[in-house]
Amino acid sequence: MASDVAPHLEVFDAGSRAWLFKKGDAESFKTTLEAMLNASPEVCAEKTKAALAAVNKQYVWKKSLKPLLDVLKESVQGHRLNQ
Repeated sequence: MASDVAPHLEVFDAGSRAWLFKKGDAESFKTTLEAMLNASPEVCAEKTKAALAAVNKQYVWKKSLKPLLDVLKESVQGHRLNQ
């Protein structure tokens, strides 16, 4: 369960991987929590499976950090060549 701010919408695929409530809205939080607690085991399993697949595909170190490190290494090497 997460608020509907932009990063959460992306990570949780606009709700297919989690239950989302409106940011700052207590009634939305309550309603969403109730929906989550009353969800069928099948719905919970579907969201869990989708979330785990996304984590394994997109949010592991070699997928998220390695590209950033490669860019930083290139930047540092380019800076050294220009000195």
